[in-house]
Amino acid sequence: MIRFSFLILLLITNSVFADQRADLAQGKYWQRLLRYQSRFFGGHKSEAYNEKFFLSPVGRTNPLAELNTDVDAFLLPVESGKQHAQCRFPERYKFLKKELSLTATDIDCPEFKKWKAAIDARSFSLIFAAAFMNSPASIAGHTFLKVDRKTRGRSGEVSDLLDNVINYAAATGDDAGFKYMFKGMTGGFNGEFMVTFYYDTIQIYRNIEQRDLWEYKLNLTDEQIERLLGNLWEIQQASFQYYFFDENCSYHLLALLEVANPDWDLTSQLGIIVNPADAVKAVSRTKGAVSEVRARPSQHKQLMARL
Repeated sequence: MIRFSFLILLLITNSVFADQRADLAQGKYWQRLLRYQSRFFGGHKSEAYNEKFFLSPVGRTNPLAELNTDVDAFLLPVESGKQHAQCRFPERYKFLKKELSLTATDIDCPEFKKWKAAIDARSFSLIFAAAFMNSPASIAGHTFLKVDRKTRGRSGEVSDLLDNVINYAAATGDDAGFKYMFKGMTGGFNGEFMVTFYYDTIQIYRNIEQRDLWEYKLNLTDEQIERLLGNLWEIQQASFQYYFFDENCSYHLLALLEVANPDWDLTSQLGIIVNPADAVKAVSRTKGAVSEVRARPSQHKQLMARL
């Protein structure tokens, strides 16, 4: 009788855990972390298609299978010469450990720590670059994220030219002309996240291409900044199809910000055609999202103003 009661209790407990995992897999945050989108005929499919981004062989189309596989991997011991799942997907691990009360031992991840230390994030700003008529991909402008660094110079002032930039762009290679436009409209290019220096961006956008820049400083807490960096580390392993008119730089940056602050609902404000200016409007319309706006006019505009 005691054994029978124990089996019943075990079945009930397993059922509760299964239901909890199913709810998490269908929840907003897990869907955002792995970039799942609802399919027209039911089910889900992630916008990322690189198999390195998933631990389950059916992870791209099955959020629950990916969640279960991730949990199992997070509990495994460290293997020599192999990066542990906790280090590959730190934000997924932190989320699942908290929500499922996992009894996993935290693994030391020196590569992730070194990467975060190099970025040195104190805050983030959304940057809008004005249109550049010489490039079809930039004819409506461009958006990227600036990482405002913690480190200060000898004088105690922060030189934002030494800040980092998170950019999402198409890897176009040498394609040009009709081939360039066709692949850009049909998702023929891979989209990639890159981290570069702001002074390189200033040199190219403002000084060479003569484009005005606007900086929208974002209100993000320390916890939200950690969440954003954790997810950025994860999605750098992913591959996306780049579309000039919808799944472009602005769309994927807003998706990243939605992970940082789950209360922000940004991508749903975008239309069928995603214009970088519309992305800026979505952030600006979100209550409390922007704390400060700063303009960086191009060298040409500064010269004309002096004249």
